[in-house]
Amino acid sequence: MGYRLSLNITAAIRSILVALTLIVLNGTMNAQTSGVSPYSAYGLGDLSSPGFTPQLSMGQLALPIVDPANINVSNPATYGYLQYTIFDVGMASKFLSISTEQGSAEFTNSKARNIALAFPIVREKWGMSIGLLPVSNVGYELLDSEMLDSTSSVNYQYAGEGGLNRFYMGVGGKVWQKPKSILSAGVNFSYIFGSVEKVRKAIYPTDEGYYNTRTRESLRVKDLSYDLGLHYSTILVEDSLQNKEWLKKKKARTKLKLDGLNGQLNLLRFQLDSVQPRLDSLQKDSVQKIFDKFKSRSSKSKRKMSRLNNKWRKIDLLLGATYIFGSNLHAEVSLLTETFAYGTGEVEFPRDTIEFIDEERGTVFIPELISFGVGVKFNNKFTVGTELHLRDWRKYSTTFDVEETSKAKHLRSSRYSLGMEYYPLGNHKKAERAKFFSAMKYRMGFRYLESYLQLNDKQLSQYGISFGVGIPLLKAHSNSWLSIGGEVGERGTHKNDLLKEQYVNLYFGLTIAPLKRDKWFRKNKID
Repeated sequence: MGYRLSLNITAAIRSILVALTLIVLNGTMNAQTSGVSPYSAYGLGDLSSPGFTPQLSMGQLALPIVDPANINVSNPATYGYLQYTIFDVGMASKFLSISTEQGSAEFTNSKARNIALAFPIVREKWGMSIGLLPVSNVGYELLDSEMLDSTSSVNYQYAGEGGLNRFYMGVGGKVWQKPKSILSAGVNFSYIFGSVEKVRKAIYPTDEGYYNTRTRESLRVKDLSYDLGLHYSTILVEDSLQNKEWLKKKKARTKLKLDGLNGQLNLLRFQLDSVQPRLDSLQKDSVQKIFDKFKSRSSKSKRKMSRLNNKWRKIDLLLGATYIFGSNLHAEVSLLTETFAYGTGEVEFPRDTIEFIDEERGTVFIPELISFGVGVKFNNKFTVGTELHLRDWRKYSTTFDVEETSKAKHLRSSRYSLGMEYYPLGNHKKAERAKFFSAMKYRMGFRYLESYLQLNDKQLSQYGISFGVGIPLLKAHSNSWLSIGGEVGERGTHKNDLLKEQYVNLYFGLTIAPLKRDKWFRKNKID
């Protein structure tokens, strides 16, 4: 007896996957443009959350959340809950308003968020995921000036673009299991890579006798990183509510109403069956309408009675924790500082080289990140949770002394998240019989961040309010979802001569899973 691995993917689905992959990869390579944030000029840039659209819609709550229909890369221990193969692709758009006390400007930026694949190794016991997502983004164009004397000034121009990406492969599974409790563990192996390009210029008045200067700096990073995840779930309460007095009273009222409706139906049925020959057409229609009305009300009461007879209560406690190891990432820096002059059409002509560094090798140390979260799930329908992330960026360091970070100081950073999700069905298996809005998932969240940057003696803070929905696609035949989310937030302040950012983020995620009659990567037995 032998085995073979079969891919039951239709040509149409295969075409969709290929097209989306090309779109996301193209977006990843071209997403790092100006307009990300002026604050991305410092450190490694604007740090990205590893979460996908469902998690971003809940205030970035991820660590305690378990959902077999979504990939949770933030906690690799959740891979063990996967029931089928999942392909996930995400995009994001940012609408940013930057203001000072003197004025404001608006920017937009769109980029790929993620592309990932996850599948069970042993169904609902061990799973694996592989994917690509951003670590940080850099994109800014800044202008500044300084008086040379009472009549002239020097103008400074700062620009940067690029960012770091992360290609990861992770595995996770259930390592200890009891009837009411499950302990899972997982690990992600990541390859961090990318580059950041920065340009600084000092432009002097033509009649002052100074040479304009320009510095081009390029940082390239590539190295490995690791993170561990734990997840624990236990059933706190699970019982039938049939012996509860409030439920008995509700069932009694529903039964009394149902008996009355059945009596009315029997009377109307008699009128339709026995008296109908003596009624004219108008009277027949009137009786029939009344009959249909009472029949509809009776059906609703029967369904309500059925729900009451199956009324139960279940409360699950969910705990999650992750640890990202501190990493000394191998890096290379190239730097060229030179004087230049403007020619016709603002063309820059180099004059003399002041400093030149060609691919100097060194390291960039990113400190460890500790995160933990707790959640509670009620009747498999309503989940609420919170989590905390802590990282000491005072340990951040590089072996290079070429970054323009003299105005920035690194501090401890912390992020607090609160999120919730409501799924009326409580079970994906009921989706094909449910109404459209009952089959959707509804999400909300809040996050507050104390940034790792301190500028002008002020630590940057940020907050955001998020929301989103999960929409089932072909719910009668497929396990695929379209996730749409958004976040409204603010970062920075006008105090201490800083910038205030007000933004709206829009997230779009497409989760493609096999048709319910198919199983991708299925192992079939053959004789």
